[in-house]
This record gives sequence, structure tokens and C-alpha cells, in this order.
Amino acid sequence: MISQDTKLFTGKNLLIIEDEAIIALHLKNLARQLGLDVVGLSFSCREALEVLKSTTVDIVFLDIYLKDRDQTGIDLAKILNREFNIHQIIYITANADAATRKAAESTKHMGYLQKPVEIQHIREILYSPSVQ
Repeated sequence: MISQDTKLFTGKNLLIIEDEAIIALHLKNLARQLGLDVVGLSFSCREALEVLKSTTVDIVFLDIYLKDRDQTGIDLAKILNREFNIHQIIYITANADAATRKAAESTKHMGYLQKPVEIQHIREILYSPSVQ
């Protein structure tokens, strides 16, 4: 059952880009509890770009340090901003150090989630006044 506070995001399509399957599945479960429609799980930048060719995406959960050797999540976010006009990006990271945050500032995004991710942290970002 979807609670009253999730109606804002009910029907919004979410793409999760996370290279650790257990974390991706956890994020998927949390997102569904918030009323988001999870339209894809991608484990690399390349997979995410393939999904985006055929799927409408409103919100992205994006791991900053994917196992791709040639791109980071920040590199992918620049592509999402520029080529797909996706700006509702929530970064997922285990290391939100100052240098990483500074690099991420070059992209349009909603915020950061520190691993391990909990539902209240997602809710805080989704329902921040700057998003609504």
C-alpha cells in the first residue's frame, strides 16, 4: 500500500545504476515502498545508456564509483544532463569526500545518499523544498 506522502512520486520512472547487485535490489525495494516505478537496474554506464535508448526515465539513483574502467557515475551524470535532459539524479556513494562532492557539483542533481541507504534518507531528498 502506498502512503499519502508518496503520491508526488507515484508513476515516476526510476532507473537504478549500481554495480553491486545486493545494493541495487535493496534500492529497488526502497523505491517501490515510496511509490516509484523501477523501470530498470543497470550495473554499468554502458548498460544504463542502453536502457535509456528505449525507456523514459524521470529519476536516477546513480552510484558514483561504478566498476566501469572508463567512466564514473559523475561522467555518466553529465551525459544524462546533456543528452537525456535528466536532472533528477541522486548519487549513491560510500565515500562522499570533498573532492568527490566538488566533482559532482559540475552536474545537475538532487543530492547524495550515503551507503548503507535507508528509506528516510531517500525521502528527505525527494521531499526537499528544492525538488517540489
